[in-house]
Amino acid sequence: MELVEILLQDYDRETVDRILGSSYEMRPTSIRVNTDRISVDEVERKLEAAGIETVRGSLNDTSLLIKGYDYVRRIPGFMDGEFVVQDQSSCLAVRAAGIQNGDLVVDVCAAPGGKTMYAASLAGQTGRVISRDLTENKTELIEENVDRLGLTNVTVEAWDARDLDENLVGKADVVIADLPCSGLGIMGRKNDIKYNVTGDSIDELAQLQRDILDTVSRYVKTGGTLVYSTCTIDSRENQNNVKWFAENHDFETVSIDEIVPGHGGDKGYVTLLQGVDECDGFFISKFVRTK
Repeated sequence: MELVEILLQDYDRETVDRILGSSYEMRPTSIRVNTDRISVDEVERKLEAAGIETVRGSLNDTSLLIKGYDYVRRIPGFMDGEFVVQDQSSCLAVRAAGIQNGDLVVDVCAAPGGKTMYAASLAGQTGRVISRDLTENKTELIEENVDRLGLTNVTVEAWDARDLDENLVGKADVVIADLPCSGLGIMGRKNDIKYNVTGDSIDELAQLQRDILDTVSRYVKTGGTLVYSTCTIDSRENQNNVKWFAENHDFETVSIDEIVPGHGGDKGYVTLLQGVDECDGFFISKFVRTK
């Protein structure tokens, strides 16, 4: 299987066995509590009273891992915007951005909106989040989630991230670029990835990511932050792109070791592995614009 060969380029056989084995395990659902409305303790008590098993997430303090439910929309509190379905790894990417009250945040490939919603909470009512994705179908998903949480500081737009928006150049405090990728970190939930991924398709995606980064990095103001993340674990889309970006743009990597301790984040990036860490396979890197 080409997938195994791809993984063995970056990981030893024991790690590859753990990654692939996790694809067949039943994992709990990760949710992030909307602490603007309710505390984690309150949601935990409410879910347990409904017979839903809950465990505190070990990577993000507003996350719960839940199981024993039929349909997420019927879980108490979901329709009231008390929580969102969001993996802990995705939460860490937003936390790594260091969003402050009043910031302008641009989330360039945002659907279904998990990072947008978290960013909106951190930016506060004096901040603003511009949340974009390629098609109306995708932006409708974002709008549904934004409306459910009652967020008023989010603007949702359909936009091709490869196309430069001159109105945003040099304006953003934070750009979140969670970009299209091979999805090797979530293949347990998307079975077709296992059978369709090829080395050539990964190379094409790595180039697409570079094309998008070339464009969206221009939105970051001097001293502002770019977070580049993917839900894959292949070095061509991750570490290689970090190296390329740092060498060809006025940005430098910044440590995220405090956000994701124990993963070598002092280099400015981390890789989280399914079957090893308590989350999806995921890559997070952080840059600051130098001039």
